[in-house]
Amino acid sequence: MTMLQVSAGGRLSFHLCKSHVCSQLIVPESKKNEMEPMRAQTIQCYQQTKQREHMKILQRQHIIEERKEMLENQNLEREESIRRAQEEQLKKQKEEEQLRLEREASRREKARQEEQLKQIHTKQIKDRLIQISQTSYGQKMMEKFDEETLIGYSGSPSSSSYMVVETSSR
Repeated sequence: MTMLQVSAGGRLSFHLCKSHVCSQLIVPESKKNEMEPMRAQTIQCYQQTKQREHMKILQRQHIIEERKEMLENQNLEREESIRRAQEEQLKKQKEEEQLRLEREASRREKARQEEQLKQIHTKQIKDRLIQISQTSYGQKMMEKFDEETLIGYSGSPSSSSYMVVETSSR
């Protein structure tokens, strides 16, 4: 056997390959014949295990793909549940804000009504004081108190009646 080789200088040279001769010395032809059945058995075993190992690899790939798909589905479900929870939280906040606004409007309306009642009450007291001051006894009593003091004493509707009654009875 010859082999073509390029040397470092760029020249081609032919060498006799002694690897065949060396292999004959290491493993003689008689040994090769003895090892041939074992070699054939090894190749047959490899062919059988190759198919089984290939099937195992395919099964593992299938399992990995299934697990990957399962994890993706779980992530999608988790994200969906988080989204629903956030929507529910937002809805709850809007409802609470709406209730707060309704309570605030109710409170303002109540305060407005109370202010109206207070104004009506004050007007009624002033009217009664005018009526009382038109009498001679009322004029004498009014000289002792000023109008603001009399209006100030009557904070609620029931006390104004009491004040007027008390003033008119003297």
